[in-house]
Amino acid sequence: MMLCCLMLLLLTLLLTSCRFFAPSEVSEPVLAPTSSVFEETPIPVTTPSLLPLETTPTPSPRPTSRSDYETVTLWHSLSPDSPEGQALSESLARFEQEYPQIVVLDRYRGTDTQLSEILYEAVTNLNMPDVVITSSGTMAELAKSDALVSLDGFLNWEQDEETEFEHILSSLGSCYGCDAGIYSLPYMIDSIGLWYNPEILDGLGIEKVPTTWQEFSMTCQYISSSLGSPALLLVPDGRVALALVLSSGEIPTAESPFFELGENTSSVLETIQNLAWANSILLEMDQENALNLFLNGEIPFCISGTDFLSSDELAASQIEIAPLPQLNASEATSLVYGWHIGISKDASESREPSWTLVQYLTSTQEAAEIAQTSGHPPVSHLALSLVGTDVAQEQMLYSKANVFYDSEPLGESIIGIDGIKAVLSQVLVDITSGSYVPNEALKLARSNILRLIAYYGVTP
Repeated sequence: MMLCCLMLLLLTLLLTSCRFFAPSEVSEPVLAPTSSVFEETPIPVTTPSLLPLETTPTPSPRPTSRSDYETVTLWHSLSPDSPEGQALSESLARFEQEYPQIVVLDRYRGTDTQLSEILYEAVTNLNMPDVVITSSGTMAELAKSDALVSLDGFLNWEQDEETEFEHILSSLGSCYGCDAGIYSLPYMIDSIGLWYNPEILDGLGIEKVPTTWQEFSMTCQYISSSLGSPALLLVPDGRVALALVLSSGEIPTAESPFFELGENTSSVLETIQNLAWANSILLEMDQENALNLFLNGEIPFCISGTDFLSSDELAASQIEIAPLPQLNASEATSLVYGWHIGISKDASESREPSWTLVQYLTSTQEAAEIAQTSGHPPVSHLALSLVGTDVAQEQMLYSKANVFYDSEPLGESIIGIDGIKAVLSQVLVDITSGSYVPNEALKLARSNILRLIAYYGVTP
């Protein structure tokens, strides 16, 4: 019996051990992966979303190194705090937005006098800037020194149509006293006009501004007798003196003696002298004092430049401006002066970036922008027509522009013109103070002018 129990136990143990080592019907065997497994379930090597970056190039980033740009150095005398300086800064900002590949190094170099001294030194030391904005007189001296590039090769005028702009340039180009050509372009210009106070004239029943010297003389004498005070404020500036000569219809000539001061000039200066003797003229040597006197509203007329009053001063007053009286309107000639822009001569470098800047700053659209900000009249009627919608500003600019639009303009860029203006300025002082009668003063002026021209050896 016991033997049967032991045998049954051994048989049970044997059956249990065989089940433990048999393959399982449920679980998969744990095997190492084979090549067939990789072929059925491939593992991707690259991410599909990255493929376009390998086949489609991205745009190159904008260069940040200054060497990647073309640089233009600009020297000028327009104070950043002035309306003229503000107009230039705004123009340069627009330029660099349109031409981002050109960097303008804007350098304010002081007043016109300070800049001229720096420029003359730069000519000697051969370190001129690329582009210069300076007075027309200084630009003429630079042209005479062979320091400027002739712009004729850059300018493309219409063959069958002469624009106002080109007409003024042709006058300027003939005045340099060096090789024929145009060496600078007008940037901001002015002329000499007759400023007047409409309120005073209306109060005296004067309906229109006199246009001839005879009308002007009679009007001034009437005003002086009515008010018991001077009718005309006169600053004996050289430009004013030269403009008075030009108002007589006499202009510098191409032939000797180059500058005729004849009977017409004598008539104009005699008119000035007669007004002085009739106490109708107040002679003021200082420009700032003259401005303050005129703005006080006690003197109805003042002969001065179109830059005499700023835009703010005009806006705050009722002052207006008209062309100078003339002897013969058909022969009238107006003086044009102001800032010019030119390119220095440097054969080792390309001038294309410089010309791009000059062309932009003197374009019709930009001339309108500059006029609106600075208050200086633009060179052409077309630019004036583009001035903004400010009616008062537009009327003011039209008044300034008409000072020289309706007559033949004469550029002030004449070698030796500063000396000529100084002589003529003294003539005004002499005849208003009674030191000389007009004919004697003219003889003295003419002899001094001829000596100046002989010294320079050029025609004005």
